[in-house]
Amino acid sequence: MWEEVDYLKKLPYGLYLCSQWWGCVRRAKIREVGHKCEKCGFKHEIEVHHKTYERLGDERLSDLEVLCARCHNDEHVELLKVKIGQPSEREILRSIMITEDDYKKRFLSSMEGVMS
Repeated sequence: MWEEVDYLKKLPYGLYLCSQWWGCVRRAKIREVGHKCEKCGFKHEIEVHHKTYERLGDERLSDLEVLCARCHNDEHVELLKVKIGQPSEREILRSIMITEDDYKKRFLSSMEGVMS
């Protein structure tokens, strides 16, 4: 068994994805989550994303995430942004969001000149 795992770990990633082992693991993960994207629920163009490559060739199902092609692409774009130091979409939204109290204060201060 460990010899097989070592062999799988040494394969180039593209070849690994063509292996029977990966096909079995991939199908098991898709079955586990009900044949749909774990982010948006879409049931077509399903792909399996590695959240970690630590156990490549001996993955746990928890190392994987089933995503539709669009969510999978979005995941890789976000990972790339983190890798090159750009803020993620979530961080940008957090930085521009204001609380209801802040909104009220800004509104009231903008109305001061109009109300006088």
